[in-house]
Amino acid sequence: MSEPIVVRGSTDGSSDPAEVINRLWAERQAKQAVTQPGKGTGLSLALPDSCWQGLFADYRDLVAPTTEASDAYHFASFAVAFGAILG
Repeated sequence: MSEPIVVRGSTDGSSDPAEVINRLWAERQAKQAVTQPGKGTGLSLALPDSCWQGLFADYRDLVAPTTEASDAYHFASFAVAFGAILG
């Protein structure tokens, strides 16, 4: 019989990679919930829909599905790049 699979970074001795991945994912999600700015402070980082018009809306629709970056980051990035082109 073959030896059990040992997953690097596993401290609980689990030999099932799926269990280890699920545990590590849950730990990561818990850390992000604690460290994300604006969570639980009443501060909202969301931009209103009125910001997303014209080329800004086209840009967000194009790149938003490809990254985990916030809409505020996308708005600032596009504004800087578009301003440089115009400047």
